[in-house]
Amino acid sequence: MRPRGMPDPAAIEYLARLYEIERDPDHERAVLFIGPYSAFVMIGTLQLATRHPGLSPTHLELLAEIIDQLRPLFTGTPGEALIRLGDDPANDRA
Repeated sequence: MRPRGMPDPAAIEYLARLYEIERDPDHERAVLFIGPYSAFVMIGTLQLATRHPGLSPTHLELLAEIIDQLRPLFTGTPGEALIRLGDDPANDRA
C-alpha cells in the first residue's frame, strides 16, 4: 500500500512519457484558443506560480516557456509593461 499522497509508479511513468513527447520537436503541438484577457491573466498567474518554493527546475522552465510564448501578444501595448512588472516579485500583492 502506498502512503497517502504518494503518486502511483504508473502515473509517474505516464507523466515521464508525456514529458518525452513534449520535448520531441517532431511531435504535434496542442492548440489553445484563448482571448487576450485570458492570456494576460494566464501570464500573471503563471508568474506567481514560478515563485512557489516547491517548484522543480523542470516545472519552472516549462512555465517560463509558456509565459514567453504569450508575451509577444502584448508587444507594443500597455500590457507589455504590466507583464514586465509581474516578472518582479516585489510587485506581488498579498
